[in-house]
Amino acid sequence: MLKILQFLVLIACAILRALILYYQRSFMLFPGEVVLIACVILVGLFALQRYGTHKVVFVFAPVVIIWLVSIFSIGLYNIIRWNPKKFCAISPNYLIKFFIKTGKEGWISLGGMLLCITGKSALHLPEVIL
Repeated sequence: MLKILQFLVLIACAILRALILYYQRSFMLFPGEVVLIACVILVGLFALQRYGTHKVVFVFAPVVIIWLVSIFSIGLYNIIRWNPKKFCAISPNYLIKFFIKTGKEGWISLGGMLLCITGKSALHLPEVIL
């Protein structure tokens, strides 16, 4: 039961955080409207769930695919335009050299970087609650 509640709070915080960031960037919404829109989105999501997750996925999959392709395209364009040397980071040659040079400490630092990246959203949680 606790896992379900954590999942619900995570979804609500993610939606509210996105709307608050939109609110901060544009002055077209009032704070009460942000909460109202977040509630409408959440009620809509949970209303769709009774039809099964396959229906929810069918609705949201194209949106997510378009979003990911857009982010990828913009990022690729900016890398090619401004700093093509970034493609060296994709090469496994540098990764192998890094692990040969650092050994076990390299794996520990890689784990630390992964935790920093995945835990970054928790830093924004107090902004959403306040």
